[in-house]
Amino acid sequence: MKSILLLLLGLLVSLAGTAQKGYGKRNQKNQCCMGSGCCYVAATVDQSSINPLTEKEKSTMMMLAQEDKLSHDTYCRFNETWNRQVFDHILQSESQHMDVMQSLETAYGIKDPSMKNKRGAFADNFFQHLYDSLIQEGSKSQVAALQAAAYIEDRDIFDLNTAISQKKEANLLTIYGNLRDASENHLRAYMRNLQAAGGEYHPQFLTEEQFKKITAASGGCMLQ
Repeated sequence: MKSILLLLLGLLVSLAGTAQKGYGKRNQKNQCCMGSGCCYVAATVDQSSINPLTEKEKSTMMMLAQEDKLSHDTYCRFNETWNRQVFDHILQSESQHMDVMQSLETAYGIKDPSMKNKRGAFADNFFQHLYDSLIQEGSKSQVAALQAAAYIEDRDIFDLNTAISQKKEANLLTIYGNLRDASENHLRAYMRNLQAAGGEYHPQFLTEEQFKKITAASGGCMLQ
């Protein structure tokens, strides 16, 4: 059965003192150092089972791709500003998520030139405004940056849950499910760091019950 092997999804793991530091650049237009110490989950798209998407489903896929770029670009900036380990480590995962979404868009015949924009630049005015607002807020303090990061993951998980509930195609359920698992892991990492720094965050998209269930969960890839 013919399939396209998508780039591996990073679910992030970093054990203090065990991971060897490694850095790279995503591309020349969207440069940023990437973290190390990730665990990976392979994801494939079965071409024989690809079905046409509705305009709404295409819009959802493009929105999720923009959210991954938002995460990546924001964490790049926060890492440069605060040099905090959690931002450094999550960058590699977010870079892979961007590549996965671009590959997914290609598999479904969706042209999304906005993903090639330079870091911090978004074709969609909503995401441009959101990025600018998050950077402005996150530049105030490390606690504010961690709160902004938690906001991003909160939103990502909510939107992925919505996308999963609206589409039953196996290809998308697998990819979106893996992305959600990664975002939940990121949220736990940011909340651990935020609580250690004396800060707090209340969900803006997930319900309190959903949020508490995710942040209280154990297992999977752990991140400092």
